Amino acid sequence: MKRFLFIIASIILSSTTFFIYFVDPNSRNWVLFVLILIFTLLSAIFIKLVLKKVSVFTFVILPSALLFGLGAVSIFFPNLNLYFLAALWLGGTFAFYITFLILNIYAVVLEKDVKLPLLRAASATAALISSLALFLIFTAIYKVDAVFAVQGILIFLATYLVNRFYFWSATVDTPISFEKEAFLGALVAFEISVATAFMPLEAFFRGFLLISIAYVVNGLLLSRLKHSLSRRVVAEYVSVLVFVLILLVSFNF
Repeated sequence: MKRFLFIIASIILSSTTFFIYFVDPNSRNWVLFVLILIFTLLSAIFIKLVLKKVSVFTFVILPSALLFGLGAVSIFFPNLNLYFLAALWLGGTFAFYITFLILNIYAVVLEKDVKLPLLRAASATAALISSLALFLIFTAIYKVDAVFAVQGILIFLATYLVNRFYFWSATVDTPISFEKEAFLGALVAFEISVATAFMPLEAFFRGFLLISIAYVVNGLLLSRLKHSLSRRVVAEYVSVLVFVLILLVSFNF
């Protein structure tokens, strides 16, 4: 029964990409805001009534961020063809469904105080979906016609909120205070966004660069938080960043 409900909810939420695309361009921002507000409030009420040992705020961060990211694509990329929108809808439906499965695993672990074999896989998948949501949000923010300082502040806020879920999801089995790491990760994202504000890159590539750096920084901070930081871990993350920089240079020059 849960899986059926997850599928229906995923289809409905992902369909916002189509719905917003056909809304009057002057009203799209408000429509997306209202949809996110309604979804967040309904989700918070449901979680509060059904689950007793989970943080309502933490549980609604990822699906709300994903909803914002997918909806923002329809707002800031109005010339997408029908095939791309269909692919976006399918990908969004799958992402929402996996997100609900992950949250269900966390709910079982917290409510029943058990450790499930799927917990590690859930945490790894949650990190990927968090990165996807942030990438879409970063790209949308870079499409906003605003000065770089305003873009940087929006990036800081978005990164901090998603980071709270990222570090929480990675430490569900062994609760650790992660507020400092979430803040530091967001601060680095802000600083990088300001430092690269004048680089001749399109919004897509700016978002790709920033999410790559955020992924590396958060990974290093998480390793430090779990006392597993080593030269090998640092080398792995640095190699990822170097690979991303090579891709950006190849596509832009």
